[in-house]
Amino acid sequence: MGTTWGGLVGARMMMMTMMVLPGLLTTAAEGAEIALSVRDNDGVQLGGMSLLDGDVVQFEPGSGTAEVLLAEGDFESGSIDVNAVHVRAGGQIVFSTLFNGGIGGVTFGDGDVVEYEPATGGASVVLPESWWTGGSTATDVNAVFLRADGQFVLSHANDSDTLGGLTFTDGDIVLYDPDGDVATLLVAEADLFDDGNGDVDGLHERADGRLLLSFDTDESIGGLSVRDGDIVEYDPVTGGATIYFSEATFDSVDLGNDVNALSLLPVCGPDLDGSGAVGFFDLLQVLSAWGTCPDPGDCPADLDGSGDVGITDLLMVIECWGPCP
Repeated sequence: MGTTWGGLVGARMMMMTMMVLPGLLTTAAEGAEIALSVRDNDGVQLGGMSLLDGDVVQFEPGSGTAEVLLAEGDFESGSIDVNAVHVRAGGQIVFSTLFNGGIGGVTFGDGDVVEYEPATGGASVVLPESWWTGGSTATDVNAVFLRADGQFVLSHANDSDTLGGLTFTDGDIVLYDPDGDVATLLVAEADLFDDGNGDVDGLHERADGRLLLSFDTDESIGGLSVRDGDIVEYDPVTGGATIYFSEATFDSVDLGNDVNALSLLPVCGPDLDGSGAVGFFDLLQVLSAWGTCPDPGDCPADLDGSGDVGITDLLMVIECWGPCP
């Protein structure tokens, strides 16, 4: 009597899914596209297009093609240099810039971390510069990753600033919990760089704790020579490193091929529970939300952004089944 049409559809889809899942359980998500920004306007070219230092570009390694994800012209100010970027599972772009600016009607400082929603054009400051204290008059966030639980993994440009009770240097990588206002050191500059000194330019934290990193200058990491246009995959447990993205991938041969900010694009968008893998509980979230979204602006299971949760969203979960890359 109390069963809704949406509930019947969800139950039916559950049965259908249970029939097809056994053959899909070993299908893992494929390699991710990379979002990146470069340091300077020096004629840098990637994937057949020219990059500005305020652009965030989406690069597909398989095809070698690139397209603009966030353009410098989207900002409400003249000169913007993107210092840090993270693309969330819902498509929101978290960033910090070298200069003060504005986007989506929100004015921000060069030490603020901002979340921008391309679908609505809205923005908000999620980590204000005012939360920092210490030696410098201005804090520049060099790299940022926002975990699903709201904690920040970040690095910054100064040697004596304090956040969450922790004072750290420009080569340190820190985990910050805004709820408790507590920061802890994830990777020390002295351990990361073979010479004990360096500056992290970009980072992305993978589900297993490995880090994708880029650097301000050429460095040696875990015995590996790294160019400032390379992206390296670093294992904090073993200290080992491998090249994930080579500077040679750029079409241009120029000192401007410096990766200033980076993020893997969320091929794991269907990882709704933030577990680091797409699985049964993500499937349940889609089925339980089946139908029209009551609030399209807050409907995580609407993976295709259509305004309702349906078969396409279900198929997106199945397609990405397995560990996130």
